[in-house]
Amino acid sequence: MNAGLLFIVLFITVARAQTPSAPIPDPEPRPLFPTLANAGATYTSGEMSSHLGIGITRIGADEKYPNKESTWRVPFQVKVDDFTLVNIVDSYQTEWWKNASHIWLEASGFKGFSPLKKVRDKNYVIPGWTMIIKIKDGKILGMVWDDIDGCLSCPGACIDGFCGIEESKCGQNSISCDLQIYVGWIGSDDKGNFMVSAGRRQSQFRNYSLKSAFDMAYQTYNNDVPAEMKVGR
Repeated sequence: MNAGLLFIVLFITVARAQTPSAPIPDPEPRPLFPTLANAGATYTSGEMSSHLGIGITRIGADEKYPNKESTWRVPFQVKVDDFTLVNIVDSYQTEWWKNASHIWLEASGFKGFSPLKKVRDKNYVIPGWTMIIKIKDGKILGMVWDDIDGCLSCPGACIDGFCGIEESKCGQNSISCDLQIYVGWIGSDDKGNFMVSAGRRQSQFRNYSLKSAFDMAYQTYNNDVPAEMKVGR
């Protein structure tokens, strides 16, 4: 493992998620967790979150909404303001995940849901996503996908803002195609603490070259360091 990869991994916590329940018999299943959506949940940095949820569905070519016979839900919890990996191990071998076409996220205390995202397209599948939860004073304002630079330097196919790989490569050379979602936070918690985990997402690392990082450090040294603390020439 190279040093750059190790640096990123140090910020990741793995969350456990439950096995998806049976399909939801509803023509428009969202929100999947109406009781949680109406709960007065607040979020505190460093503490376990109230329940969040992943919606997994199959939308046919002629369907506008998730198929009522092919929608599953996965509830889970994470530590607030940790950059967390939610990973359902061996999910790629299950029929429900192989047949899925879209996913979205929901959360306690949030009456909406994230936009739908495609899981696959033709012979390509997305091996992982990043979700940013936006909160203010501990209340969730929104859930957005970190897909602005999701296809930067993508060696495969760009699918709905994220990089997809050929499904034939799944399971080869340590490539996992299990359901994997990174969760980060931005905003302020119910005690006024500012969230920092969204800054640890990989797209943020891609925004800085070695030169820009050096230039930023040099500028800080010149402008912000007191003269008596600077190294003599």
